[in-house]
Amino acid sequence: MRKLKKETIINLIVFVLFAVLTFIVGLHHEPWADEAQAWLIARDCTIPEMIFHVLKYEGHPILWFIILKFLIFLHFPYKLLFIISWIMTCFGVFLLLFKSKLPNIIKYLFPFTFFIFYQSAVIARNHSLLFPFLAIIAILYKKRLEHPYIYSILLILLASTSAYSFVITFVLLCFFIYDLVSRKTFSIKNCFPWLIVLIYMIFTALSLIKPADYTISYGLNLMRLNPFRILYITTRGYFNTPPFSIILVIQMLSVLAIYILSAKTFCKTKYQTIFFISINFFLAIMITALVCNPWHSAYMIITLIFSLWVISEDNKNYEISFNKNKCLYIVLALIFTVHIFWNMKCSLYDYKNNYCASKDVAQFLKANNLINQKIDGLGFRTVAIVPYLEGKIYENYSGKSYWEWKKSFYDEQKRTDKEFSPVVILDVAVAGEYKNMIPLLDNNYKRYKFEGCLCAKGNLIQAESFIVFIKKPSD
Repeated sequence: MRKLKKETIINLIVFVLFAVLTFIVGLHHEPWADEAQAWLIARDCTIPEMIFHVLKYEGHPILWFIILKFLIFLHFPYKLLFIISWIMTCFGVFLLLFKSKLPNIIKYLFPFTFFIFYQSAVIARNHSLLFPFLAIIAILYKKRLEHPYIYSILLILLASTSAYSFVITFVLLCFFIYDLVSRKTFSIKNCFPWLIVLIYMIFTALSLIKPADYTISYGLNLMRLNPFRILYITTRGYFNTPPFSIILVIQMLSVLAIYILSAKTFCKTKYQTIFFISINFFLAIMITALVCNPWHSAYMIITLIFSLWVISEDNKNYEISFNKNKCLYIVLALIFTVHIFWNMKCSLYDYKNNYCASKDVAQFLKANNLINQKIDGLGFRTVAIVPYLEGKIYENYSGKSYWEWKKSFYDEQKRTDKEFSPVVILDVAVAGEYKNMIPLLDNNYKRYKFEGCLCAKGNLIQAESFIVFIKKPSD
């Protein structure tokens, strides 16, 4: 009883520390373009429009947009957007601390790694739904056959968060069907729950098929799949991978070690081993076949922890001692140290600097009474400014406040013969694409620059800066 009380106090201290620190960082975070794009779509589109027209260009299922639409209906302030992901992530961390049988090195260090602390709790995107949903599924996994409808609902929610969670859901669904068959509980009544999930997943997959006029070149590419590339992309989820060198080789071996040692330590049955390999391997294939941005890397390590969580719940009298598993503890400590370092760098940067210059631009426009002027936004990242304003800066292109990934919209943006509005905002990151327009703007407009930079995995990786052009008075 005394030991339990001590553990509970430690868990509570860790949870409060996590919740307070992430909230402080979140208050200083400026939402960037991807966060704003989802908000604007939810604000300005009906649910049928999103399902049948808009989201196929975004590549994301609908759940995050429904959550945003509900909050917008309640007049939730955009400047506090991070609170949505903060609440969800805190809930996942609470379950990890108080409801999991995982080793303390995972329970106490994993919440403070980059992908959980910063990328999930502070950045308000659909990816923040992954960890809490997986945490609930891990806890209820043993009772999935006792409560098939509840489990099916959880799978539908998980499939509704992102393309990568869609793959995780598919693997879990396959095991769900196998369990029903192997335990001789397969019947029409028992088929219904997983059939609902399967039908929903088919409908979602069809609704997200890339349209012919989609402007982004990347997508699913099975030609990328080979063993070395799969291991390389997986390694990117755990480290900042350098060009091929001895350091990269060490990193790749470390990642191999974490999977091998984890499987050897946690998996006690053939079922557990197949489960562990399947869910991690198929996710690695999906991430390799698609583009792997820094924030997508979160899926690799979160899914690893989830698979270990599920297996640990299935094992009775589960305990990992340090003396018997020194190698596993050393590799875990190495991984978590790297990720905590990333988190500290990004959190401190966001606290002290502009993650995105959108808020500063909006304040500048309001201070100079420019928000009632017609405004052109050149480049996708200018959508980050729109939620702070009442207008729609793309209204002279499509009548929409958000960026449309259509060829016609992009072609209209690139036209050099159109007449610009009194205010033009340029996304600095893609200024090269508009280089033919910039001399014209410089001749007739006064420019103001606002600095910001996206931070991921401990590095500044992408400018979130803007140049505001204000038309000079005519002579």
